[in-house]
Amino acid sequence: MGFSYDSSMIDRTEEPASPKPRKRWRKTKWFYGVLLAYYAVTITATLSWTAYSHRKFREAVDPIIARGEPLAWSDFATEPIPDDQNAAILYRQATEMLLLSDSEPEYSREFRKAMDDSEWEFDGAIDGLLTSPEMRRKHPEDMRKVLDMGRDILALCRKARQLDKVDWAIDYDIAALEFPALPCGIQQCREIVELLSLAAIDAHENGRDDEAIEYIRDGLALGDALSYAPCTVTHLVTIAIYSISSQPLEEILPGIKIGDAPGSVSADNLRSLITDLMDTDRCSRSLALAVMSVRSSRYDSGRCFINMGTVGGQGGDGRLRNVYGARLGSAGITGWGYDVCVGSLWRIETARAVSYLDAYVNISNARTLPEFKRDAPQTHDCSEHVFPRVLSCMLLPAFERTFVMHYQTLMKRQMAGVAIAVRMYQIDHGRLPDTLGQLVPDYLAEVPQDPMGEPGTRIRYVNDPNTPLLYSVGRDGRDDGGNHKDLVDGVYACKDIPWFLNGRPVMPEKESAPDDGDD
Repeated sequence: MGFSYDSSMIDRTEEPASPKPRKRWRKTKWFYGVLLAYYAVTITATLSWTAYSHRKFREAVDPIIARGEPLAWSDFATEPIPDDQNAAILYRQATEMLLLSDSEPEYSREFRKAMDDSEWEFDGAIDGLLTSPEMRRKHPEDMRKVLDMGRDILALCRKARQLDKVDWAIDYDIAALEFPALPCGIQQCREIVELLSLAAIDAHENGRDDEAIEYIRDGLALGDALSYAPCTVTHLVTIAIYSISSQPLEEILPGIKIGDAPGSVSADNLRSLITDLMDTDRCSRSLALAVMSVRSSRYDSGRCFINMGTVGGQGGDGRLRNVYGARLGSAGITGWGYDVCVGSLWRIETARAVSYLDAYVNISNARTLPEFKRDAPQTHDCSEHVFPRVLSCMLLPAFERTFVMHYQTLMKRQMAGVAIAVRMYQIDHGRLPDTLGQLVPDYLAEVPQDPMGEPGTRIRYVNDPNTPLLYSVGRDGRDDGGNHKDLVDGVYACKDIPWFLNGRPVMPEKESAPDDGDD
């Protein structure tokens, strides 16, 4: 049987056509692709930004930690010292006596008038008598009343000098950062050293040069004690105390008696005083601690803002929270979002601030002012870097004035030491030395460097028969041959800064400006 073809037998079922892509998907797949790429880039950038901030922060703080220097304010804390070994206890008692000096004697009317009828206080009398030899000559009874009132204060300073341990009991809790607990009566410490200097001048005028030198050493010991307190204000008071302590030597040395006779000072005591004056390590340490304290303040402040968004916006460290009282949780800026948005920025800013201040710490041992100026870090120009250098522009201090005052103090100490050596040479040889080189090695180990001049510049000497003097080149660094023609209100009005070996000459009165009133 043959096979017949039937067209009906053909399977005419057709494959269903595949659906065409929807136009909506074609339009949105690019959007999702761009969005995915955006999130990928954002996450990568965020992780890189956060990692960069952490790296910069570690680069700033790790070298400080490796050197063993205090970084946070609490790192300055030391082991407590027993009261019977702590010189600061006695100095606090002295300042309290000065603050409570209400039972002042009745000074003469002329003495009060000489003080321009100012608000009358014990410290005002000290300052007036110390700075005016003429007032001391005209009012010896009033000067005696001042010294009698300060007798117990002087005794406490002498006793404190015998102790070599100092603890000012500063509160090193971080909550004290906003209002640092400075040593008690810090301003009164300056007034105490003025009293010591006045007592030194009085002892010299009454033929007790040995006691005069002891009062000067008491003043230097007070400065040494304050140098242990890490604070910029304390350092400024410290260098003021060093300057005030050494200044009476300019008046005392021309008539000082050296030898074994009653009232004379021994040569060994003077050599020991020269050694103390030439030792600038404690003064430099005080400067370094002052800058370190500012560095720790900026570090702790930055750490506060870095950690403020953690733990539900509570600020992380409770002590930091007490300082600033910030709760960013209420604003919804907490956790990871805060760390990325704000924490990283403050981490970088804190690193920049710490590095900037660390550079000042590293140059705090520079021997001269020009050396400091060459190595000092440059401050940021806020007009060019408004963002992100918020902390750098707003909170970083300028230390130039503090460093200038520091080197002026070193210069005074160096010249005071040389002046003692010159006087000892004069007594031994019956004449002034021709050059300062003749003082080496019997009186000086070497002619000291001028802290205001270029490295290698020495303290200068003018062997003038009428007005012999030592001098420093001063802040401008130029040698003007000891020119002191502009000496009117004080030594720093001159181009060069002199130390008069025959005593300070009488200051000329300052000329008054002409009256331009209308007639």
